[in-house]
Amino acid sequence: RSDASIFGVSAISTFTGPERTGLAILTVQEETAIAMVNAFCGETLTRFDADVVDGFKEITNIILGTAKGMLAQNGYTLACSQPKVVIGHNFVNDQGSSSFMVAIPFSSFFGDFCFDISVDMRAAVPLEEQPIAK
Repeated sequence: RSDASIFGVSAISTFTGPERTGLAILTVQEETAIAMVNAFCGETLTRFDADVVDGFKEITNIILGTAKGMLAQNGYTLACSQPKVVIGHNFVNDQGSSSFMVAIPFSSFFGDFCFDISVDMRAAVPLEEQPIAK
């Protein structure tokens, strides 16, 4: 459990590579999400609403896209899902005992946030070999 449990807004994206799968989670307080989106979009939003959720997902997507590009420069390939937003306090990222998790807390001009990465240390099953749910 990371410090992220004190925040109220989490953008969650899954990622899959040739050898591993995992989750990337950006978690902030609602006020921080509003401030980030206002700076990103040049808006003056004052309440947490669908526009803030959309902007927060886009900011998360940019962060993950940048990380994905940096990893690709070093020979690692990943596919990332579009972020989904979960709203609520005491969110716990529990991926089980086979996962390695790192929680990186940050402070910024906009407020505090936490970036969690969890990687399933079991070998990933290639997409073409995954069972199809019926």
